[in-house]
Amino acid sequence: MNLLKELETLDKDSLSLAISRMTTGELMGLARPIANTPKKWQGPGVAKMYGMICEELKYRNPGRWIDLEQELERLQKRVGRIEPFLNAFKK
Repeated sequence: MNLLKELETLDKDSLSLAISRMTTGELMGLARPIANTPKKWQGPGVAKMYGMICEELKYRNPGRWIDLEQELERLQKRVGRIEPFLNAFKK
């Protein structure tokens, strides 16, 4: 998660440049934890970063994006179902 925190500090132009230089595996490595985190626990820049990551993945391989999008949506739905249980552990 250190990379995620580092990327949050970048301005929009630097962030888009950093995202464009990452491999697809690195981008998915960032997108999966974001999709697995409840929205109200995410920082202010995370939603913007998640959108930029998804756009980059869609641009790189539109055919594979459909499968990736379904996986990310599945992760978000699962987090939505377990979020009430996770709130008990949030400090």
